[in-house]
Amino acid sequence: MKVYVFSKEAENDLVEIYRYGFINYGENKADLYIEALKEKCQFLADVPNLCPDRYEFNPPVKIHHHRKHLIIYVVENDDIFIVRVLHNRMDIQQHIEK
Repeated sequence: MKVYVFSKEAENDLVEIYRYGFINYGENKADLYIEALKEKCQFLADVPNLCPDRYEFNPPVKIHHHRKHLIIYVVENDDIFIVRVLHNRMDIQQHIEK
């Protein structure tokens, strides 16, 4: 099984996503949403080139939509590195340049 790794920023994104879900939808829904995000990350690790490279970002990244969020990642060897997990309304460029 291939591996996915979260950046510190992506880990923080997941905490914020969980917190928002917990406050607005309850613990069960928040747990299910985070689990679904992690399952999608594993799927992307298994099929890393599913998404095209997005050269408008420097360095180029791959972006996969998952419900209301974007999983932003790069392929490193045979694994993937999750750079950020952002709401689809957020400015990607602003958040990946940090």
